[in-house]
Amino acid sequence: MDLNFYKDKKIFITGATGFIGSMLTKRLTEAGADITRVDLRRPEPWANIEKSEIIFHLAAHESGNFEPEEDLQVNALSVLYMLEACRRKQVSPKIVFASSSNLVGAPDTIPVDESFKDNPLTIFAVHKLLAEGYLKLYFQDFDIPSIILRLANVYGPSTDTALSLHSTLNKMIQNAVLGQSLKLFVNKDKIRDFLYIEDAVEAFVAAGAVSDLKGEVYIVGSEEGQSFKNIVELVAELVLKTTKQKADVILDEKTPIKPVEMRNFVADSSKFKKLTDWKAETNLKSGLEKTISYFLNVKL
Repeated sequence: MDLNFYKDKKIFITGATGFIGSMLTKRLTEAGADITRVDLRRPEPWANIEKSEIIFHLAAHESGNFEPEEDLQVNALSVLYMLEACRRKQVSPKIVFASSSNLVGAPDTIPVDESFKDNPLTIFAVHKLLAEGYLKLYFQDFDIPSIILRLANVYGPSTDTALSLHSTLNKMIQNAVLGQSLKLFVNKDKIRDFLYIEDAVEAFVAAGAVSDLKGEVYIVGSEEGQSFKNIVELVAELVLKTTKQKADVILDEKTPIKPVEMRNFVADSSKFKKLTDWKAETNLKSGLEKTISYFLNVKL
């Protein structure tokens, strides 16, 4: 898209130092946007919200541990506080919210579009769904415009190695590059959709430029489904081809797997593509090759 849209726009970004947020911040900075990084840990993070034209809310709590109170604060209440600040100050910036494909739980069929029933299986998904509800209500009652992107699993190089390792697939690739073995679990035949980070960033950029936002949900993914087994074997094959180093693939059927890890998911992003003309440009093989190259060229 034409990034001139963002030149001199006043943009607020939460999660600007995170995996996706840092890449989005870099992209919009290059486009000439006037960016404010919002720290949700401050007492009054939305004190200057009236200065914002677009808010990208990417901050999220995903520790892997069961921490419901902190999860509620970051994944849901932060959205409510943002909306309340807008309502009290009578301002209506466009809000682009990062949600998750996990909200549909374990669907019976794939691919998944926006018509599928919500069935959150984790506390993270429960609170993301609550946040989506706030956004829809505040558009309905107070005309505060928003758009919700339910992302597939995102992978690929971010602004530094530590951030890149927030992605499970990236961790696997790093292990392979280091010559460590790769594990498959009982969900080895489950199918997932992995979205390359540059495509995820472009989805946010496209969403922020939409003029008529109504609090709607959009599924955003690569639309390319592969089983974990195929993905792991492809990573091992590409690393061997690139480095001549073999990464063994080990099957571990004893380690317990959470119900959410037993799901199948492939995105049907037709609705979002129709809205924005966005599409995923990087297929899985190409994205894995780029990510392998990244880990080979950074200090591990």
